[in-house]
Amino acid sequence: MANLAVREERAAAAAASHNARAALMEEHGERGTRWFHRQADEPAAGAQEPITHLKVPGQPAPVALTGPGTRNTVSAAAAAMYSSTSPTGLFRVQPVCTASQQQLLAAIDRKVPADLQAAAEGSGDGALSDAELMAALAGSANGKAPGSDGVPYEVYKVFWALLGPRLCAAAFFFEESSLQG
Repeated sequence: MANLAVREERAAAAAASHNARAALMEEHGERGTRWFHRQADEPAAGAQEPITHLKVPGQPAPVALTGPGTRNTVSAAAAAMYSSTSPTGLFRVQPVCTASQQQLLAAIDRKVPADLQAAAEGSGDGALSDAELMAALAGSANGKAPGSDGVPYEVYKVFWALLGPRLCAAAFFFEESSLQG
């Protein structure tokens, strides 16, 4: 009986999450990181209301974002959002339509262009070079952020002279440490 209640709660949470994502996509469409940052910088025509409550998975009602437990509330909501074990987690296990998956994989062009293959193969010794890292960065789309920090690729491209040597040193360090076990 408890399993049925848990499954129903998960199904309801998943449906609510899906509906929220669908509404967001319908209203805004697919947007890059730059667009979201601009939304924070450019206020809308009307006065923006601050977020006062947050719906946290597992809580029956939205939780107030005022008071002493606010940081813990936001942390719990973020953890649930990205958890693979949360019923609404972004990385939760979900059923896959095998036929659709096969159709998608069949449609992918599996030939790598010669210039990308040469850049990927590099010197052949398995070590990354500064040029290979720069080539990977140059091929990255503008307006997109590679990580959860929200820093777009343009920052790395513009400040490559300053950041490049440090990023390359970090990449080489992790590459060497992973080879040594």
